[in-house]
Amino acid sequence: MKRTTLAASIAAAFCSQAFAATYQLTELPSMEGVKHTYVADANESGFAIGQTRGVFNLPIDLSYIDYEDSSLTSFYDQVKREYELIDKTITFTLDDIKNNNAVATNADAHSFMMRYLTAQSSNGEIQKLVDGFAITFNGQQVQEQVLFDTASSDYDGLTRSVSNFLNSVAEDGTIAGWDSSPFAKTTFTNSDGDQLTQFETPWFSRGIIIKPSGEKVTLDPKEATLGGYTKAMDVVHLDDGSYLVAGQSSVSISKNGQELYDDQCKGESQSIAVCRWTRQRSETFYNANAFLWKLDADFNLIEATDLGLGLTPFDDEDNAFVSGGLAVNKNGIVAGFSPIRTPRTNDNEKSGQIVAGYFKDGSFTAAPKVNDDFESGKAVDINENNVLIGNQFRRIEGNGTSTVGFYVDINNNVEADIGGFFLGSDVAVESINNSGYIVGQAEVDKNTSNRRREAFIYKMGDEKITNINNLLPCKDPATGENFKYTVAEANKITDGNIIYGIATKTVEKRNTKGEVVTDVDGKVEYESIAVPVVLTPIAGELETCLAPEVELYERKSASWGWLSLLMLPLVHIRRKMKA
Repeated sequence: MKRTTLAASIAAAFCSQAFAATYQLTELPSMEGVKHTYVADANESGFAIGQTRGVFNLPIDLSYIDYEDSSLTSFYDQVKREYELIDKTITFTLDDIKNNNAVATNADAHSFMMRYLTAQSSNGEIQKLVDGFAITFNGQQVQEQVLFDTASSDYDGLTRSVSNFLNSVAEDGTIAGWDSSPFAKTTFTNSDGDQLTQFETPWFSRGIIIKPSGEKVTLDPKEATLGGYTKAMDVVHLDDGSYLVAGQSSVSISKNGQELYDDQCKGESQSIAVCRWTRQRSETFYNANAFLWKLDADFNLIEATDLGLGLTPFDDEDNAFVSGGLAVNKNGIVAGFSPIRTPRTNDNEKSGQIVAGYFKDGSFTAAPKVNDDFESGKAVDINENNVLIGNQFRRIEGNGTSTVGFYVDINNNVEADIGGFFLGSDVAVESINNSGYIVGQAEVDKNTSNRRREAFIYKMGDEKITNINNLLPCKDPATGENFKYTVAEANKITDGNIIYGIATKTVEKRNTKGEVVTDVDGKVEYESIAVPVVLTPIAGELETCLAPEVELYERKSASWGWLSLLMLPLVHIRRKMKA
């Protein structure tokens, strides 16, 4: 196994069976013009989907900005103080932004305005910008997948005001996802006669299916009053050519949501559209249920099934109830979540606990079983053998609370926990294949200020979690240098045990305009970024690695022999991340 010499000897003494596989890591192409690129799902043919974050040089509209507004001036003063604390002089003023085109010419000014827009994101009078977008991978090609965004009327390119996600890809390349509607800049006159610039959008989100040809099919909500919403989270291609899509749809407006809307959205201080968007940003506005859509081979909607809730709301329960479908298999079983009445909520019947489980034959079943130590959870994937996986937030005796992974074999009524790398290590399972291999990520550091995660693989029946980084080579085969990747997340495992995930590597640091960053002395700074990777099983023996510190020490002190390693406190089972 790829581990240190000392760790290997300890493991041999206490573990009779090692994970008998090694992997070759290949970095998938990253999107140009962004800092981070992620892969979310892939099919057996290698067609993958993903997401970006940290888009460089996002377009900022300054035409409507009030440079004397207290929120802006106070934010500038705050940033100026931050600069002073690190002995750095701020290189721009608000007047430079207003009159000297500083946002286009000064990276610090651009970063400042991006931070300000983010801090004011809930303000309907401020431009909406999202620093990520959906992408597809096809071989060595990666490209943006535009869903509902449109060309801006204020600057070149798209508005970049939407939140779009691709969540699942079927074997024939059909994609399921969702997107929000783009914001438009409008003018509104309030009750005092003041003319305001505002940013409005007609609805929150729509689920979408993208055909292999690229054509798009929108999934309309059951309740579309005031916009409504849908999300498509998973799609499977059935043997008869039809499709099943799991997700979520608004089904009604909650009583409290309607009352707050009627009370606050009167078109006085802000437009009704902006007020409605503000209210709908909260999950307390719509009642939303898990849904299962069926489409025929030509993508015509055959049936939209409301999967309901795991409880029946009382007549006087005024808040919203929300369930959701996150995955579906060819048997039509939907994994997801729903509120139920749990032992923990028996004393207060007017509350429901969100629990993991599955929708089958018109009802919701909590899985795994609920007990007094249970807090909340969601089931995130299900294979064709009716084994579902998910995560629960639980109380761990003597260790506070932690997120624990689990699997449940529905057919045989078997369930088991998937613990992390240490007691209390938070776990996030992501994907299961039809052979019972499960992948995800878990915390590897107990340090509360740095809860770093690394990817794992787990086999049902073996009940053993293995750090995927231990299955990779010690050295880069091409350069002979220390392996530069640490796999932080494993998001998909195919039936061929090919794993798609996210690794980190160290590169030159770049600012929001995409320029290389230097420190006060002019030296280039470095940072860790996320890159998409595919891990392919290969023949070979698991390697024994030394942590970089030990390897250097051993080369300098080779004459000491192997016993000297027992004296070193620097040996680690996992490779340290590069600074």
